[in-house]
Amino acid sequence: MHIAFFTHTYPALNSNGGAEICYTMLKELQDRQIKVSLFIYAVDEYYKDCMDNYDKIKKLAENVNIFNASAFGTKKAVIKSFINNPLNFFSPENNLILPSFNFEKETHELLDSYKPDKIFIYDWFACPPAYKYNLEKMLVVGDLLFFPHVIGLKHRKLLGFEETFIDKFKLKNLRTLFGSLWGIYHRKKMQKKLFSNCDYGGSFGKYDAEWLYNSGINISKYYPTPYYDTSKKEFLDYENRVSQKNKKYKIATSLGRLHATATSSGLYLLYNDILPILNEKLGKDNFEIHVFGDGYLRGSLKKLENLDNVKIRGYVDDIDSELLSSDVFLLATNVHLGYRCRLLNCLARALPIVLHKNDTLNQPEFINEENCMIGNNSNELVDSIIKVLKDQNLKKKLMEGARQTYLDNFYPSKAVEKILNEFKIK
Repeated sequence: MHIAFFTHTYPALNSNGGAEICYTMLKELQDRQIKVSLFIYAVDEYYKDCMDNYDKIKKLAENVNIFNASAFGTKKAVIKSFINNPLNFFSPENNLILPSFNFEKETHELLDSYKPDKIFIYDWFACPPAYKYNLEKMLVVGDLLFFPHVIGLKHRKLLGFEETFIDKFKLKNLRTLFGSLWGIYHRKKMQKKLFSNCDYGGSFGKYDAEWLYNSGINISKYYPTPYYDTSKKEFLDYENRVSQKNKKYKIATSLGRLHATATSSGLYLLYNDILPILNEKLGKDNFEIHVFGDGYLRGSLKKLENLDNVKIRGYVDDIDSELLSSDVFLLATNVHLGYRCRLLNCLARALPIVLHKNDTLNQPEFINEENCMIGNNSNELVDSIIKVLKDQNLKKKLMEGARQTYLDNFYPSKAVEKILNEFKIK
């Protein structure tokens, strides 16, 4: 069996969710002795990552092709296109929506020479060069293609942006507004176009898979995310972990880029809602919140740096020891987002997790008081945190449940098997 594997990111661990999924799948295919020709249509900063790490990528596939499908310059190209022909506003060229359309001819020639049996695609940004090629295809996506625009429009304040009412009418923000509305409209249409020539597919998020199905993409199904096992034996020693005592309760959070959408929305909720309630119910001198992840704090979120019981740790070399010494892991966002790979990282490591309901919509495997604690609002989240901190039996139960949920659903051999079975690959 020979699979042409299409993606848009540098496949690697300890990176973003998409990169970790691709690495996991490529390693599993390799273990199954399935031949892979890898096509990467790298967006933005991922192109440099791919070129700098080409030798590492080459170990994951027999053939490797890397294209620069960056969106840099696309905004100017869109404006120029509208000036040349105003009708392009309503019917833009495909490559103005997804730049990887530029590589369709070259990709088809490579596929003709490689002669793969099937094509697997993750995710939207890598699909255009292959979607018209006459071969059985499977497209599995993460977030809905248009959804980042929706979040950016509706929830800028909740992401830490500091803007006055007057700021909304500045030329730059008006341009962003109309550009986002234009992007939402055309990306929704593009979703149907890309799936129209695929034989199988769906999303790694259950809510998103159902949304796609209800929007007319009849092949859409939910696929549990394959995720590399990040645990070590120390994480599986539940008795020892439960018995450890910190001078102050240590609550870990984030594990993502601090300025990214998911992390920013979570930190906004933490600062404005969760932390004041925690201070009141647990006592601000009795706990510390450790925020892990690279990047920077946006706008109003910089205030977190001034709080005595919040530690902005940034990127740390030994994240294992930090998580092992934490009493609970908190992931709570104030808006509905896509599927959450960092949660699978937590399941694999058997962390005692407290989640907002928003963070479970795309992954139904999370069950309250079985493998995590789920709160519908900040008060419930704080009560759940305190319950885990005070009840050692519950903490151990959540650890065991988290690990078992990972093994049953997201362990690479299990999750990839489901995809391959659907794709009729033995």
